Amino acid sequence: MTNENSLRLVGYCRVSTIDQQTIEKQTIAIGKYCEAMEHSLVDVFFDKVSGKTIDRDGFKSCLHLLETGEADGIIVQSLDRISRSLSDFSFLINTYFNKYQLVSVKDSVDTTSASGRLVLNMLITIAQWERETISERTRESMRYLRSIGRFTGGKLAYGFKQGVCRDGKPSGWIVPHNKERYKLFLMQKWRADGMSYYGIANKLNDLGFLSRNGKLWSQGKIHSIFKTAEKNDLKIVGITEEDVLAFRAEEKKQLEENAITRLKIKIEEQVDKLEILDGYIPEVLKIRDEFDDQGK
Repeated sequence: MTNENSLRLVGYCRVSTIDQQTIEKQTIAIGKYCEAMEHSLVDVFFDKVSGKTIDRDGFKSCLHLLETGEADGIIVQSLDRISRSLSDFSFLINTYFNKYQLVSVKDSVDTTSASGRLVLNMLITIAQWERETISERTRESMRYLRSIGRFTGGKLAYGFKQGVCRDGKPSGWIVPHNKERYKLFLMQKWRADGMSYYGIANKLNDLGFLSRNGKLWSQGKIHSIFKTAEKNDLKIVGITEEDVLAFRAEEKKQLEENAITRLKIKIEEQVDKLEILDGYIPEVLKIRDEFDDQGK
């Protein structure tokens, strides 16, 4: 080696999604830095996972080269390629980077000195603050979108559904689900009258109203719906006479559909019984005829 300060470095690259171009850019930046500083690039490892944890195969391979003495340090394009967690970096500084070198192409860091470790801690703290700020802004944005009726993913509260455009595609807006809204109206009315969750479930089942997944109601399902409604302030208030008439028409339609369904089931059961008997009738008649002949 021409430079006595040259190091044997192992490169590390990471992307959160499969993006060969990003990996390639990181590798090129690391290679150019080592060439300019006359460092020896021992090997390069990479991961295609989130940086929330350091428990990654590629990064473990880098640490293994440090432990075996095959490398003097790790080189990355930027510190956030290793981790964005202050606790993870604190662990690494205390166990590895207090005796091994950490080189960042974008950040001027020398972890072999106390001042260098101080700078590293400051950079990591700022990086974590930035990440938490972005998360807070994202949560606030999602909360605002939900408040104006935009669908942001996940399971919708009972009584609402995702709207549909004229072409049949999802509109991205949350709209009332009339059938579920009526059931929710009944639930809240019965609950206000002092009925238990168990009683509400039984009454809905007696009326033939099924749950969202087409199954019978249970005490747990009713309790979950009330908890979600309370959390999202989804109490059905301000019901007009037109709403009640529409709800009752929906209830009548639902009961008629359930009655027809039950009638069809009974008819099918009777048909099945007749088919079974039809198979036995010839044998019964044959035995009867034989008995009559013997009697004669």
